[in-house]
Parts: sequence; C-alpha cells; structure tokens
Amino acid sequence: MINRLPIFVRALTLLAIFSIGSNTARGGIINGDFSTALTDPAAGWATTFGLEPPVTESEQAKFVIDSFSDNLVQLEQEFLLPAGATSLSFDYQFLTESGGFFDPFFGAPPFDIFQASLLDPVTLDALISIDPSDDRFFGIDADRSTFSAIEVDTPELLSNGFTRISLDVSSLASQSVLLDFLFLGEDDGLISTVLLDNVTITTASTVVPEPGALAVWVLFSVTTMGGATRRRRRL
Repeated sequence: MINRLPIFVRALTLLAIFSIGSNTARGGIINGDFSTALTDPAAGWATTFGLEPPVTESEQAKFVIDSFSDNLVQLEQEFLLPAGATSLSFDYQFLTESGGFFDPFFGAPPFDIFQASLLDPVTLDALISIDPSDDRFFGIDADRSTFSAIEVDTPELLSNGFTRISLDVSSLASQSVLLDFLFLGEDDGLISTVLLDNVTITTASTVVPEPGALAVWVLFSVTTMGGATRRRRRL
C-alpha cells in the first residue's frame, strides 16, 4: 500500500507547477462535473504524470487500471477555496473484475488503490491528511478497504451505487490548494475502474457555482429575483 506520493511524482509535480508560474490558482472548482457540453470535457483539470482518464458520455472521469499493471492515472486542479468554504466533496464508484489470473486463495497482494489528496500547491505538503506520514485524506483499495482523515464525513451511499465523500475544509477557506486524484496500479491481476463525478465546494449556505457558469448563474438570479444557485447533478 502506498501512503505517500512517490518521490518522483512529487518532483515532477513541483517541476510542472514552477514551469507554468506560481499564480495559477482560480476561485472555485473548474468543471467539477466533467461536462461534455464543453469543447474539452476535462477542461480545468491537468495531468502532471501518468495517464489522463477519459471522460465518459455520462460525464464522469474514468480511471482504469488493467490487470498486472503498475500504471498511474491522475487528475489534479489548483484553485482558491472561496471565503466561507465549509466542505469539498466528490462522488466515486469503484468497479473491479478479475483479469483472469488473480487467485484470491493464493494470498493478498497489494491492491490497486484510488486516493485523493489536498496539497499546498507550492510545497506539495498535505494540508489535510490521514496522519503525518500519509499524504491522502481519502483512499480505497480494490478489496474495498478504505482510509480517511478525521475531517472526512461518513461516506454517503447514493442511489445508483456511487459514494459521496465530503471533506471539511473550513480551516482552509480563502487559501490556494491543489486537489489531486490518483489511481495507482499494484499489479494485482485485477481490472479496476473508478468513475469520478461532482467535485464540488460548498459554503455554509449554498453550493458554489463553477466560475465557467457564474455569468449564467448571476443572470438567472437577477431575472428571477431570487437567490437561485447552481445545483450539482444528483446521482
């Protein structure tokens, strides 16, 4: 089981950040629902190393690890947590099938693992983590073992089998952060897939609209004379 970002991964990420400058943070999540209405359904997201997950027709990022693969699949985004931010949440579904070689009675190898980290965009130090030796705030193995920081709420099982993870970020409001999703292959003979959707920031009273939709949101609020907010897609 990998608890910390591999050293070469941290080095590559730092190199990429400094190569594009340090003032890249934007207010709020960009394209947290992976909208296929955009020219690039992965707009707002970056892949510093490893493979970039494609976006499905159902508007979800699809991370796949083939059997006996030690690939890395990664998405990350740097952004500014708005003032009053209380939580950061995302929905995921972990699917696993046999690659044809895995024998569950032979022993338990390290399993493919999907993990989420919230890092300082300059130093890559964890801002919220499971413990000082573990960069993640959440992780789940292909055998469905889960690991989470105390700031993570009880996972919410949604009606279609997705699970919602919510992280308390109230202590980091108005701060620039780097959100990193990483799927690490552990050569376990399993074909593992993670679907990711609805990456969202909330404040004490409302869901924060994505910047790309902000103009439309404001216009709708004015024309209806109400306090309507952009709602996340329910699963």
